[in-house]
Amino acid sequence: MTLETAKSSDWRSYVRIFLILLSIFTISLLLPGDRNRVGKVAVGDTWNHEDVIAKKDTKIKVDPNPEKYKSENRDKFNLLIRSEQVDPSDILNKLLDQNTQFSQRESDVATILTKLYSNKIINTNQTNAEYYKLDQGALQKISGSEFITEDKAYVSFKEQLQNIGIDISGQNNPVKPNWVLDPQYQKEKLESMASSQSSGERTIKKGEILLNKNEVITAAKKETVDQYLASEVSLRLLPGIGLFQYLGYLVLTGLIIAVLILYLRFNFPKLFNSISGTAFVLFWPVLFGFVIWVVKSTGTLSPYMIPFCIVPIVVKNFFSDELALFVHIVVVLIASYLTGLGYEFTFIQILAGIVTVLIFSETRKWDRFFISVGIVLATYAIGFLGINLIQAEQEVVSDLPIFAWLLVNGLLLLLAYPFIPLIEKLFGFTSSITLVELADMNNPLLKEMATKAPGTLQHSLQVGNLAEAATDAIGANSLLVRTAALYHDIGKIKQSKYFIENNSGNNLHAELNDNFESARIIIGHVTEGIKMAKSAKLPKEIIDFIETHHGDTRVEYFFRNQKNQDPDREFDESIFRYPGPKPKTKEQAILMLADSIEAACKSLKNPDQDELDNFVDKIVDHKIELDQFSDCNLSFKELKKVVEVIKRMLHSVYHVRVQYPEDKQASS
Repeated sequence: MTLETAKSSDWRSYVRIFLILLSIFTISLLLPGDRNRVGKVAVGDTWNHEDVIAKKDTKIKVDPNPEKYKSENRDKFNLLIRSEQVDPSDILNKLLDQNTQFSQRESDVATILTKLYSNKIINTNQTNAEYYKLDQGALQKISGSEFITEDKAYVSFKEQLQNIGIDISGQNNPVKPNWVLDPQYQKEKLESMASSQSSGERTIKKGEILLNKNEVITAAKKETVDQYLASEVSLRLLPGIGLFQYLGYLVLTGLIIAVLILYLRFNFPKLFNSISGTAFVLFWPVLFGFVIWVVKSTGTLSPYMIPFCIVPIVVKNFFSDELALFVHIVVVLIASYLTGLGYEFTFIQILAGIVTVLIFSETRKWDRFFISVGIVLATYAIGFLGINLIQAEQEVVSDLPIFAWLLVNGLLLLLAYPFIPLIEKLFGFTSSITLVELADMNNPLLKEMATKAPGTLQHSLQVGNLAEAATDAIGANSLLVRTAALYHDIGKIKQSKYFIENNSGNNLHAELNDNFESARIIIGHVTEGIKMAKSAKLPKEIIDFIETHHGDTRVEYFFRNQKNQDPDREFDESIFRYPGPKPKTKEQAILMLADSIEAACKSLKNPDQDELDNFVDKIVDHKIELDQFSDCNLSFKELKKVVEVIKRMLHSVYHVRVQYPEDKQASS
């Protein structure tokens, strides 16, 4: 490694570290603190977010006006309940005294009573949506769904007794409530709490509800919330987030990003060593972190509408299924704590991502794209329905709005299509959409080639056919190879007549009679092709094929001519050698083989199958001897498949027929 290369490597490492730290810090600024904007409440507004609950005991100043407190809180105290101690054994003893049939099934009755009193039984025949209880001097809300009425408890008890052969019809209800709505208790507590206001100070207890969902905000409520938030100023880095809480989120974010970078380092080293590649991978968690922050800040939108499956669609368009799924999982893990929606959200997003990776293959074809979007949407709907059915205590109807948000998610997923070219321009990648556009024969460079170097164009088309079929056989990027094949020889346009496929019998090299100049012209089609490709702003992936399709091999014909014509003359052999580099990918290696084989086979005159196969094997062995495949990851097993496909294609091109053996008996 040269000093210049080492400096370049160090510079890239510093930029990479900076990007990693920047992404972690950016995501940390989007953490779920005061994301419901508690501190921005206004008098008269309706609080549409979740309940705001005090996280610690806090003393606040209050207006010493008991009557005002009563008027503002009377409705809550009308729903105030108190617990009542009920011993199931006392009820059992009374039943035993009243009826001898209970003594015969005493243990069964005791079990039924114990189970019955594991519920909250309230002394009313109709439960409300919510109740309140006093806990350490603070009102706390309790959902009405936690209670059963006294009558329902009696019916349940009666039915269970009938199941064991005991009938209590006509007898007094023995079931006593363990939670009581007591008007006298409510009145006393309201007076007590109101009188405490006269001191000018009260304590907000940990767990006390400061704001209820859908509650209209009064001036007193706003004052309470403002004072509570003011008490939380210490150790606050972001609104609503304490120092230790922030550090916890920072550790989680750093861990997830570190895992992503390590995965990139060991499985996609080329992408890892590229600044744009690292930025591309880190772009997704930062982008969706910001989208989540915006959605949560509105207070009216749901994170279920965010099309997380755009990530695997776009990533897969440029790279492998494995990377697409891994990046998607990382984004969902970060989203899980930014949204605070729990395992259901995480589960359904990962499931949808897996389906996306499996079914999305052709983003450039609209019909398949729409069908795939529909399948992903169905996965969301069925998955969420399954989660609701598992949670039997919840009504599926109550989550119908989420199904609507999932429909919005599916519609937004269509943004993946226009997002692909945007990402392509931003990070310098090449999408399948661009490759299809480049393969259009109306492209200016291809039209120029058709006019000035028609033989080269036909050669390129044949190379494309061979390379595409061979690449498909090993599961590599056949579209990339086919498109690259069309452009790999564009450098021949400038001096097309010096290439045998374009001249009409006139050998211009013979007129030159200069092997050095002829070699310069032949080798020049690579360097000239690179210049033309850059001028036409072709993607770097295509330019790489132009650079590598001859590797660092020699122009053997003119090299040997020079050696034979002037054996005593010493010269620099590199004059006759292509500048390289060698192929660095499977696709580039396949194009090199297809190019050499297609061109060389034209020298054969009516070859039979054995002659054609041996000729191909000779070319492949020569490339291996020249060490042309040492820098790419093409295995010998894959190479064998590639050669078999190329041979089969050539058999069709040259209409090879099987030679029938002669009838020796007839000839004798």
